[in-house]
Amino acid sequence: MIESLIDTIRSAERNALTIASEEISIGLALDNRDCLKEVINQNEKCTNMYKSLCFEFAKSLNQPGSLYVESDRIPFIAKEIFKAVKWNVEMAIDDNVAMEEALKLLNLEQIVYESKKLEIKANKFKTYLSRLDSFRKSETSKKSSIKNRLKIPQIALLNYYSGIHISMDNAKQIAADAGYNSEFSGKGLYQDYLEYVEPSKRRGDPGSERKLKNKIKLFKSLRELVSEKYMGNLEADICHLEKLKETHY
Repeated sequence: MIESLIDTIRSAERNALTIASEEISIGLALDNRDCLKEVINQNEKCTNMYKSLCFEFAKSLNQPGSLYVESDRIPFIAKEIFKAVKWNVEMAIDDNVAMEEALKLLNLEQIVYESKKLEIKANKFKTYLSRLDSFRKSETSKKSSIKNRLKIPQIALLNYYSGIHISMDNAKQIAADAGYNSEFSGKGLYQDYLEYVEPSKRRGDPGSERKLKNKIKLFKSLRELVSEKYMGNLEADICHLEKLKETHY
């Protein structure tokens, strides 16, 4: 019975991670701060046996001299749920109460799935909003110092996320304004910009794990430069690329 519960919890958490990644990407793209905060509030108010046991395990894991390791988390939760429900069924004052307790096991997969998905989304949105607050405080000074070190691909991507159109006519001047005066700089900037304008290319797998890691690094390098208006779009693309890395490599 306990092995079955372990499989149920593990499967529900995997499904939660998959769906949460998709919903995070959508949430960041919409960039509705109130909605993101509401998810965080819902997670903080969410209470059930699964969440309580996750918290209890984390406390036990961090105790000095603890014999637990992270891989013990799901078996720990499964055993404690089984013991609690078994006890409640045995102590039930009538059959209806016993049936109500037994049904908790049947609903376990949905409870774990919803709770874990909410937790993953809340943690991601909390990090995003925190980063956004920090960005607001230092936006002007960081932009002036970092822009002087931008490379051509960064300039192309930054212009895309700033809503600035690069054409063959203005590419040379934009490159020159950033300190690139070679006759090839404008052409290179324009070609890079075309890659980022096309969603399938901007969010696509470049063909190898190393190239994908470098691509993610490039996108993340713009976090302190993209304006608040377009920050959600950048984070959504980063989230999508990181999910690609997890699933393909």
